[in-house]
Amino acid sequence: KFQNLRLVEPLRDIERRTCENHKWPLELFCCADGSCICQDCVTEEHRGHAAVPVGEARSRIEKELKEKQTEMVKTVTAAENA
Repeated sequence: KFQNLRLVEPLRDIERRTCENHKWPLELFCCADGSCICQDCVTEEHRGHAAVPVGEARSRIEKELKEKQTEMVKTVTAAENA
């Protein structure tokens, strides 16, 4: 599910991240494309795509990753005990 996410250099202050095309802060996350977008992107290039605030997207993705990690640990443990 995360194979299409584009990795970017981490920044300490997400507020400083700006859209290369529109120069607005990247405050939204396009669920369809798995990328951070600005208020203009959501009405242009990403029109019709589901978009959520980046904080909400982060929480969702972290939760999914933790669930996957738990699932993998269970699988490895079961294989080691077999």
